Amino acid sequence: MPRIADLLDAIVAELGALDGIKDCARHGGRFDVAELKRFAVSAPAVRVAALGIRAVRQVDTGEQDARLRIGAFIATKDRPERSRDDAALAYVQRAIETAQLGRWGQLKVHPARDLTAESLYSGEVQATGIALWGVVWTQTVRIGDPDAELAP
Repeated sequence: MPRIADLLDAIVAELGALDGIKDCARHGGRFDVAELKRFAVSAPAVRVAALGIRAVRQVDTGEQDARLRIGAFIATKDRPERSRDDAALAYVQRAIETAQLGRWGQLKVHPARDLTAESLYSGEVQATGIALWGVVWTQTVRIGDPDAELAP
């Protein structure tokens, strides 16, 4: 039976394998500047979070299609060879391309939809010395037990 946690772990594994990413892990959701400083120490870094479930639909098998809203938050810092802003844009592009490719090696996962990317720039973030972007998409995963008895 597919689990939402398995999908998130697969996303972490694939985004963490992008060339140059030093740290990629699951996160409980959005974060504040203090948390940003902690995870940005190992930048370039990515945090992957389930941001919510948009809809759940029962299917004939007794399973449910859960439409997840997923975010990948990318933090970069200046390096001699590349500015943090240029590095962030390169990782955002690669995250979008990776998300659009498919299903993260998982069964019963539909392709990513409604991909968006947004700079999370603020004066407070700028003062930390990093660039921060969020890539957000929806992805439907079939969950539940197909052998469970359907309710009457």
